Formats: sequence, C-alpha cells, structure tokens
Amino acid sequence: MTTSTRRTRSISTTAEPIVTAALIARDEQEHLPRCLASIVDLVDEIVVVDTGSSDGTVAIARAYGAKVVETTWDDDFAAARNVALAHAAGRWILSIDADEWVAPISRANLHAQLGDGGAYRVLLRPARGHTPYRECRLFRNLPRTRFEGRIHERVLPSLAGLGVGTCDLLIEHAGYEGTRQAKARRDLPLLEAHVASKPDDVDQWRRLADAAAVTGDAIRARDAYERAVRLAGGETSAAASLAFAGLAHFLFAAGEDVDELLTESLERFPGNHLLTWLRARVEVSRGNDGEALAWFERLAAVDLDGLAEAGISYDERLFDVVAHAGAGGCLFRLGRYEESAAAYAQAAAVAPDDLEIRAKAALATARARRPVAA
Repeated sequence: MTTSTRRTRSISTTAEPIVTAALIARDEQEHLPRCLASIVDLVDEIVVVDTGSSDGTVAIARAYGAKVVETTWDDDFAAARNVALAHAAGRWILSIDADEWVAPISRANLHAQLGDGGAYRVLLRPARGHTPYRECRLFRNLPRTRFEGRIHERVLPSLAGLGVGTCDLLIEHAGYEGTRQAKARRDLPLLEAHVASKPDDVDQWRRLADAAAVTGDAIRARDAYERAVRLAGGETSAAASLAFAGLAHFLFAAGEDVDELLTESLERFPGNHLLTWLRARVEVSRGNDGEALAWFERLAAVDLDGLAEAGISYDERLFDVVAHAGAGGCLFRLGRYEESAAAYAQAAAVAPDDLEIRAKAALATARARRPVAA
C-alpha cells in the first residue's frame, strides 16, 4: 500500500459528534485502509494515535480524514488508548484496532442501538473461521472513561455502575500476521509487568502462561497456569474457564494425568468446549473409544449461534471437521465401519482438500462393503 491513498469518502462534520472511532497504530499501512474504509461512513470522527510509524500509516490516516496524534510508545497499550480518548469529541467511543474492520452496518442502525447505558459489548471475531464472542468496544466518552492494563487493556472498570448492554455491531480481526512465537515474545514483558502490578488478575496470568508455553518456557507456563487456577477460586467466568482449560491442555501435552483436573473442570465449566475436546482426546489415548465417541458427538451437536455470549472464541473446525473425524476414528476402531464412513464423509464435506480424511473415509467405506465371513 502506498502513502498516496486518496480518500473517496469523508467523515461527518456535525457540530457535536455522536461516535468517535479511536485507535492506536504503528506501521499499519497494510491493514489500516480496510479498517478506516469500514468506519469512515459510520462514525462522526476518527482519532488515530500513532506510536512511531516509519511507513505510510500517518498519511493514510489523514487521507481518510482522521485526526492524527503522534506520541511515543511506552510499552503501555492503555496509556496509548487514553491519549486517543483525550482527543475524542464524540459522546460515544468505538474502540477498534488498525487490523480490524467493522462488518457493514448503517449509521442509523448503530445510532438506534445507543440507549441510556454506559457501554455495549459488540461481537468480535478474532480470526477467520473462528466464532465471535462479545467484548466491550462501544462506550460513553465520560471524564472518568479510561483504559487500564499495559496489555489486553480494559475500559469497563472505569465505567462501573453504568449499564452494559449488547449491540449488533460485528468487528472482524485479520488475525496475527506472523509467527505465534514472535507475538508471544512481544507480549511476555508486558504481561510480566502487568501481573507484577496486579497479581490477582486471573486472565492476565492465563495469557502469560499461554505466551510462555508458545515460547517453550514450560516451567514458567506451568507456574502461571497454576497461579491462574488458584486465583480463580470459585469463579465461573470465562477467564476462570480458560485458565482451567489451559492448565489441563498443558499438562496433557506434557504426558501427565489430567483426569481429576478435567473432571473438576467439566463439572464447573460444562459450556467450555475446549474441555469437551480434551476429554475426547484423553479417552482416545486410553483406548476408550466408546466414551470418546460420546464426547465427539457432543461437540458436533453444539449450536454455534449460541456461543458468543460465553466470552470464548473457538475455531469452527472443532465442531465439524475435528468432531466428525474424531467420531469416525472411534467408530472405525469399534468396528462400526458404515457409521465411520458416514462420519468421515461429513468431515470431508467441510474439508474437501484434506487427503488424510478422504483416505480414511475410503478405507471405512471399503471395510463396510467387505463381505462378512460366514
């Protein structure tokens, strides 16, 4: 993308902006045009805080009519976002990232959903092929409105006491472009600094554990997962659920017995389908194909439309390709070849380019057609 992008639309120039889109950016010329194009006709004002770009980010933002504020990066996402809030004139703030974009929605539709509450949880799809979950991205611009947290920053604590509703806005995210290791290495120091200042933050300990696991620091990862689980106490929140699931998956991958932890986790968080998937895998590893089959079938029966409110995003393949292929394997080993072939066929219908699944479907079909010995 060149820096000569020409603006073909312009944001509203109303005397009192209703909605300000606020974002922070650094070297985002690849993604920024799509983001700004999706909101330029939706909001009344765009504020872009640039934290030190060396590419065409600033020029692109200005071409779309954004108010650009240049500042230095201080290893603090909340601080940068609060700079954007300080320059926002709208009564409402739409917080969005440069590598995100808003699915088509009219200004009238958006405005009609803004009521007397203090904030709204919108739908956020973190990556292509994943289910959306709700996150607070639309909120009132008040003197008290502030983000907190060096990383994975939050605004809701500053709006305590005000109503929080939901709206139809859907934000799509491009997904991290690069290796998971690079992102984890970037995040680790910020996560370490955050938990040092807020040692009771369950979600950030879990995120720290995830990042440490990705970078190969197993000792740090285990310690952080266990810390998150202990801090979760009796919570039933999404953060607590993900902490338990993270620890269980980590220990299973390390070859440890997770039966007691997994049983407790499933009783406490029956709606966490990552735990369902792990239970299926555990039963397969033990040769308990009948039990595993029931768990895979449970995954296949999940209604994806009802997942957003749980606060967890899933790879959609978990509920079709993974579930059906897993069931196919169980049925094959149980000698139920015709049913196995049907399950593999369902998986292949969703993933037609997966040669392994197609081969297993063909083998199950051949076994089903083989004459039974007298």
